[in-house]
Amino acid sequence: MKNYRYLTFLQIFLFSICTISSGAVEPIVWWRFDEDAGRDVIESVSGKNDVIFGNFKRLSGVNGGSVQFDGSTSSIVHKGFESQRFRNGFTVEGWVAPQAYPWNWCAIANQENDKKAGFLFGINHFGQIGLHLAVGGKWYECTSKQPIAFMDKWSHVAGTFDKDSGIVVYIDGMLPRVSRSKVV
Repeated sequence: MKNYRYLTFLQIFLFSICTISSGAVEPIVWWRFDEDAGRDVIESVSGKNDVIFGNFKRLSGVNGGSVQFDGSTSSIVHKGFESQRFRNGFTVEGWVAPQAYPWNWCAIANQENDKKAGFLFGINHFGQIGLHLAVGGKWYECTSKQPIAFMDKWSHVAGTFDKDSGIVVYIDGMLPRVSRSKVV
């Protein structure tokens, strides 16, 4: 099995501020999207310069800048990212404003490997938020039953995993009804 050591973002919506943290208050990775122009985007914790691939637009966001991805060709790849740091738990969060719901699961943050390792935090064709991840070689999914707001309304979305209490997703700080975490 390959060990994927990068994080990919692929969205069909406006995206402003993405943070991933592990157990501590301090983030492990954090994109603010405050750059003025161009394809470069700075990951704030490491100071690494990442590149936005594909078609996108820079717009104003919740606080500072945002990026509008096209949902097909656009992504950010952050190399050197290791999911092994998440064995006890982690949180991934961001601000999103969907312009359309995708056809399939569309990543807000993706670091999965054939559902055998890593995680996927994303939105589906119903506008539901889900955190899906591998634990002990099994793939678990937790998906909100309610959709996030649509068309230019910003929503704060978060997914958490704790080895003792499982997977939870949040929309605007609220715990929505979810389909139970399940092995698939």
